[in-house]
Amino acid sequence: MNPHDSLISFNGFTVLLGSKAEQQLIFSEIKEQLLTSERTDVMIVQKNWPFFPYLNLKEQVFLDISEKQKKSKQEDIQSKLMIDSSCLKKAVDELNTFEKIKLQLMHAILAEKTNLIIEDPIDDLSITEIQDLLVHLCDLVNEFSFSILLLTHDLSIAESPYVNFCKEAS
Repeated sequence: MNPHDSLISFNGFTVLLGSKAEQQLIFSEIKEQLLTSERTDVMIVQKNWPFFPYLNLKEQVFLDISEKQKKSKQEDIQSKLMIDSSCLKKAVDELNTFEKIKLQLMHAILAEKTNLIIEDPIDDLSITEIQDLLVHLCDLVNEFSFSILLLTHDLSIAESPYVNFCKEAS
């Protein structure tokens, strides 16, 4: 195994539980490891998305996605993730955190990524959105064979029945 894969090796729906300071440190370390890794199957899902402010929202979501992939899967994925078609017509600053996360999940499915690392979005989501997110993440693991690492400080998320593994950050 590549030594740079130590933090980016996980299975199922894994939660890494730690303080916000620990999360920031670990998240920085993960990003650094990904930059030096040759892995192309990993995607980072962040609250402060998109990464390319010069692209419009649709261009961002479908970046590096072939027309064939987009046409064959887009409607089904939008339906599964409960993404309203009007969401893709919004300006980036009109999106809430949950919409940003769902659009990134759609991109991950279309781009055939199999490993997601998710920055803690919990503080920015309502209870209903958190529940919906957990269901979506569980579905990605079960239906699409994703492996997901969610960094959070929220013990209730770590103890959720949707989570397969929980590790303490240290």
